[in-house]
Amino acid sequence: MATILPQAPVQPLQPQAPVQPLEPMQPSATLQPISFPKTKANPDPSLKMKAVIFKNRKSIEVGTLHAPAITEPNDAIIRITTSAICGSDLSVYRQELQGIVTGDIMGHEAVGIVHKVGDGVKFLRPGDRVVIAANIACGLCLNCKNQNYVHCDNTNSNRKLEDDYGQRSGGVFGYSQLKGGYDGLQAEYARVPFADVNCLKVTNSPLNDERLIWLSDALPTAWYANELSEIRPGSSVAIWGAGPVGLVTAMIARYRGAAKVVCIDYVPHRLAKATQIGATSTIDPGREKVISKLKELAPLGFDACIDAAGFRIQSQLKHKVMKFMELEVSGSDFMKEAAFAARKGGIICVIGEYYQPLLSSFPIGAFMEKGLQLRGGHVSVQRYWASLLTLLETNKIDPLPLVSHILGIEKAPAAYTMFDKKRDSVVKVVLRNPAQA
Repeated sequence: MATILPQAPVQPLQPQAPVQPLEPMQPSATLQPISFPKTKANPDPSLKMKAVIFKNRKSIEVGTLHAPAITEPNDAIIRITTSAICGSDLSVYRQELQGIVTGDIMGHEAVGIVHKVGDGVKFLRPGDRVVIAANIACGLCLNCKNQNYVHCDNTNSNRKLEDDYGQRSGGVFGYSQLKGGYDGLQAEYARVPFADVNCLKVTNSPLNDERLIWLSDALPTAWYANELSEIRPGSSVAIWGAGPVGLVTAMIARYRGAAKVVCIDYVPHRLAKATQIGATSTIDPGREKVISKLKELAPLGFDACIDAAGFRIQSQLKHKVMKFMELEVSGSDFMKEAAFAARKGGIICVIGEYYQPLLSSFPIGAFMEKGLQLRGGHVSVQRYWASLLTLLETNKIDPLPLVSHILGIEKAPAAYTMFDKKRDSVVKVVLRNPAQA
């Protein structure tokens, strides 16, 4: 398998259109009523489909349901050809988020063919091939106008995150009531609200589904991490987590010219894959002391440290105990290690999941004394996917080597177990629907 070598110096990927600085909202704007779409689609009584359905913790099934019907004028119904299992789907599978309901459809990454469109859809027609964005945006609110689609004000009626953090987030497919309660994309059909915004037309693309599926979430997330981290020719970066997102983050860092890319993970086959796609070093925390090894690799510190693993990684005993006692719901192993490993003035970037409000032992002193910068958040897929499609089509970036398993959707329960337990050298699982299997 070919190693990804540094390319000639590259210019930062530009958004699809110039992004204007976010302007303060005028009082009149704050008073405009918000009209949320229906989160549950009306059923189509004439059409049945298979779907991956949540039952209870670590238990899913492939069941038969009515396919969704056009429910709002701006909806499209997509016949899904290929979906995928993302690392964040394990948060639903393990019931680690609030508001996961028995019967919910799983998944937020998919490629498919437009089946039907509502009267308000302008740019899609039945038969168009599309990629569906994981996050759901209206395209009309202030955040969407500023291309901050993931922060859409009009697609998540759930107030939990607003109560916790001051503002609510946008909706996400298949990601619990916390993110709007929308049905997921691991099904034969899916309803996409605001379809003109949330579908990327790829009818003329020569790429197969196994490459296009990365545009739904993982590839934009990885590019966003590199952008936040200001990765450029000669940069040094350490990445915690060598799952699909961590690995494609490393791949993009090498494409952007990073000279030193270190991947940190407990799973040997993931570290082997990291080496194959261009990482210059790997660290297994079960075998080496992370801080000591990072100091050896970069005595002056790393330009950027990226968390691509999230709240699940707990290596220090005190964090495991505190989480068990519900005194802490997010461990700080990464933050401590990253604060030590980053250079003075370096960037710490968090793209792994942290929904819970509590984090203990935050290394605030290191941020003060070293002048560190903390950046992070979820990606606005729609901001980057058209430009990233060009990189895929010109073979500048190819994440296909990270697809370890291509299975029929009926194998989803076994696939989730395999992915959760990291068996059979699994990295990225793609699920094909019957017509594609």
